[in-house]
Amino acid sequence: MARILITGGAGSVGRFLTEHLYGRHELQLFDKDDYLLWELSRKYRSAQFTLGDVRETVDIRNPVKWADIVIHAAAYKNIEITELNPLATCDNDFYGTVSVVHEVQKHSGKKLILISTDKAVYPLSALGAAKMLAERFVIESNWATDAMLSIARFVNVEETRGNVFELWRQQIANGQTPEITDLRMERHFNTIPKVLELFDRILDEMRGGEVFIPDVPKVRVIDRFQQLYGKDHPYKEVGIRRNEKLYDPLYTDEEAPFVEKREGYLVIDYNRIRESYAARGNSTSKAETAKVVKVKATRPRLAR
Repeated sequence: MARILITGGAGSVGRFLTEHLYGRHELQLFDKDDYLLWELSRKYRSAQFTLGDVRETVDIRNPVKWADIVIHAAAYKNIEITELNPLATCDNDFYGTVSVVHEVQKHSGKKLILISTDKAVYPLSALGAAKMLAERFVIESNWATDAMLSIARFVNVEETRGNVFELWRQQIANGQTPEITDLRMERHFNTIPKVLELFDRILDEMRGGEVFIPDVPKVRVIDRFQQLYGKDHPYKEVGIRRNEKLYDPLYTDEEAPFVEKREGYLVIDYNRIRESYAARGNSTSKAETAKVVKVKATRPRLAR
């Protein structure tokens, strides 16, 4: 039985991971929403509940020290709100990751799994850019520590809060016409059971430096809508949102040669990518990597 810390434990991802892991492991749920933590404490009575902000060392230090495995799920993720608040998004999603990683690096043998998104691949949005930076920092940090740091690059999970499926349900319940941004829009959709199956694989197989991605097909959003509500159900096309892409790929062209296809998921081992660059004379020593990570990843103090 491992000690598992889930940052953002009261969020959508944190909640379904808590339900899945509760009773199998010791859990500590870390979040800055006291009410949602209180709700969870009524159901998961033997878990620990810690109120704090991942960006603040004083808050995250002891929870990370306690844990064997850190699942870093704390993030802003609503693209409409994050586009209006890019500075707060970078501060929370990137520098929050930096804060957690720095604490993990202080302890040999710990594991960290960053919950990322396919929006980090060739990002246009503030959310995608912050997550791309967080991914890069986790990978570089993995080579500068005795801990094991890996990434779960999620796609759209249908049961999470704030997504288009929730919007459709609300619009239909209120007698409104459901909205489709663009009929050309394509996405990869996943379900909670498949996410949890992948997570079990990650916990068993991670060695540090990998990106795990669910292997699910892409579909047009309008096709998924019609699967749920029928081809005759009315809808209205409202136009693409700012800095939203018509398609979010699962990996970059540069990552593509290193993608390993496994049963139900994909793995990109950045250790192989690093070895490939090293073979071409572009290697960076572990000492140099450590220096870069420590010097360039300090969170600036923002004026309030």
